Amino acid sequence: MKTVNMAAVLKACLSSLLIFNCAGDEVLLMRSTDTFDNWTMLQLDGDDNSDPQTQWTKNNVLKAFDVRNFAGNQNNWVVSPFISVDPLVTSVRVRMSFILYQCDYTIYTVDQCKQSFKLYSKVSTSGQTIDAAFVNSFTERGQVDLNDPGNPDSKDTTFNITAGSAGFYVALKDEGAHIQGVTIEVHYFKCIALQNGLISFPASFPSDTVVTGQCAPNSSPVGSLERVCYSTGQWSSGTGSCGCDPGFARNSSGNACYRLSPCDSAPCYNGGVCSNSADGSTFQCACSGIYSGPTCEIVQGSCTPDPCQNGGTCADLGGSYQCSCPSGYRGSECQNTDFCLNNPCQNGGSCFNNGDGTGYFCSCTGVYEGRNCENDASVTSTSTTTTRTTVIGTKTPPKQQSNNDLYIGLGVGAGVILLGLAGLGIYCYWNKKGNRRGNIENGPGYLHDEMEVKKLNEKEGESAPQNSEKPKA
Repeated sequence: MKTVNMAAVLKACLSSLLIFNCAGDEVLLMRSTDTFDNWTMLQLDGDDNSDPQTQWTKNNVLKAFDVRNFAGNQNNWVVSPFISVDPLVTSVRVRMSFILYQCDYTIYTVDQCKQSFKLYSKVSTSGQTIDAAFVNSFTERGQVDLNDPGNPDSKDTTFNITAGSAGFYVALKDEGAHIQGVTIEVHYFKCIALQNGLISFPASFPSDTVVTGQCAPNSSPVGSLERVCYSTGQWSSGTGSCGCDPGFARNSSGNACYRLSPCDSAPCYNGGVCSNSADGSTFQCACSGIYSGPTCEIVQGSCTPDPCQNGGTCADLGGSYQCSCPSGYRGSECQNTDFCLNNPCQNGGSCFNNGDGTGYFCSCTGVYEGRNCENDASVTSTSTTTTRTTVIGTKTPPKQQSNNDLYIGLGVGAGVILLGLAGLGIYCYWNKKGNRRGNIENGPGYLHDEMEVKKLNEKEGESAPQNSEKPKA
């Protein structure tokens, strides 16, 4: 047997949308020119082989079978050797090439002059005896008629055989025709292996049995996948389809499914750049501009991301923001603890948070001092109210104590000035008395009356000792 190379035909088929119309592989079972010497010729018309011209003869030059002349009701047979076949084959073809000549009706009648011959076959086993009894059990498969007398012609006849048969014989029967140059080929067609998208069908013998296709890896059938291999080697049109499994996508050729990477679905929005993880199981989006989020789906504003800490509420002010802090927190982003929430300063002290959020300080009033103004520090009575400041934390408090020192200094200065003024008043008093006495004793004619002088001395004697000297300034 010889198999015809159908690679070119297959390539053309696969490029066509009508794949099921492509011819399959032609498998040659027998060619008469190759088995020419093994064909058997029989004459069963009862003329005792008296006229070799009316019998099948072998044309050794052409390796063909001829009947040069004919007589009415000829019964000549030419029988092939045994043709073995694959048990799966159920349909075969016989192709015959010949020249069939026109009868001369001036010599022969219509009944005598046949313009056709017939094809027969028989399913059997090898080693059969070729005789009249055997060929009379053959089954007629077709009649070959005259088309264009005198010119080469050909005829294909297809017939079925029983599946599982070991082989068969074919034979030509001449019933009175003038035939020249008959060559015979016996073959069958085999449906080629087929892949239509994601569906594939194995190479198959012609049969009425439905062939079920298979889906490509990583794909699953949608409906039933069925075709029939015809005797011509052609596939019937198919049913059903295959679709890629979840996580897979069809390639550009449409005949395979490949695994999707996380970035194949373009998960990043707004111009984000996707990159797969090292193991290919996850992805990460690199966002640009004002976009953020796992897939760059968030448009950022002043409050995106939220700058307010510790449960603060952000208000977008269009280019800026403001945080409303819950109780116990303070700062532009609610980042600092409010140490003065419960006012730890006692006795009327005022609490102030440190600017860096690390603690607080108390500004005490009156005579109180201490960390929380809890101590009474009065040691002397004063009409001036003194303020003392106690700092809690690490930040240096405002210079409240320096102001207190200034007030004390001003008070002391005022006291000194008052004492100076008092001393100056005493000095002026004594100085005035001294001047009056001098005027009485030495003045030019103001006090001439001695009695006046005496009265003055008596008056002074009441308030000064007798032996004291004249006071001096």
